[in-house]
Amino acid sequence: MRELPFSREALTTAKLLADENVKAKLVRFLTEEGVDVKYAAKGMKNSAFFTVACKENRVLLTHDKGFLNTALYKLTSSQGVVVIDIHQPNISTLKSAITRLFKELAPKDFKGKLVNIFVHFTNSTLSRLSN
Repeated sequence: MRELPFSREALTTAKLLADENVKAKLVRFLTEEGVDVKYAAKGMKNSAFFTVACKENRVLLTHDKGFLNTALYKLTSSQGVVVIDIHQPNISTLKSAITRLFKELAPKDFKGKLVNIFVHFTNSTLSRLSN
């Protein structure tokens, strides 16, 4: 039996809303692992995307660094925001980073928080920021 890449809690409770800029292969990987992920509508403005994520109680998943500006988004009303800030991301790096995220943090830990995933040289780093 293979080891699950995510904690049991992540598989059963994580609900994500992926931005259109998140690679389909990453969304497929998450879905195949049992994570509840859906895409936001194409062309949706950031403010509307944030509002939908809040209303649907989903963690917002994006590559858009605009979400790092916490003055624009009331994180306390959200399930959390995850910004994947990886320059020229390949699917292997993305899978590794998101797997590490879900191993280190339970979905309840995202609530009202901004999590920035970035890769510096060969080491991936998780940075959890509060509002």
